[in-house]
Amino acid sequence: MRLSGRARFFLLLGLLLTMLACSHSETVRNLKLNHQDLLIDVRTPGEFDRGHLAGALNIPYTEIDKRIGDYTQNKQTRIVVYCRSGQRSAIARDTLVKMGYSQVINAGSYNKLKELGLQRPGK
Repeated sequence: MRLSGRARFFLLLGLLLTMLACSHSETVRNLKLNHQDLLIDVRTPGEFDRGHLAGALNIPYTEIDKRIGDYTQNKQTRIVVYCRSGQRSAIARDTLVKMGYSQVINAGSYNKLKELGLQRPGK
């Protein structure tokens, strides 16, 4: 069977997205936090109050640019952001990167991270 150019494009796009998703899952699965890392829940305060990862700060993604400086001004600080699905944390990550923070990880979904037992170690 011969595929049209358009069909090949969508097939390759699907394969690429699958590879990226697998890569992200593996990165998150192997993610270990240390004392200097910031773990930030970018959901709303109500969502945060209903459950969050141990040691996480709550800075809604719409406020991340205004409030990150309260916690670090060091652009080399490793910052791990998460939300309900990964969409808001992707926006927060992009915002932080545009601000010059160079080590920002979108860890994605709260529920997935909770299953993996991710938490920021105590000081």
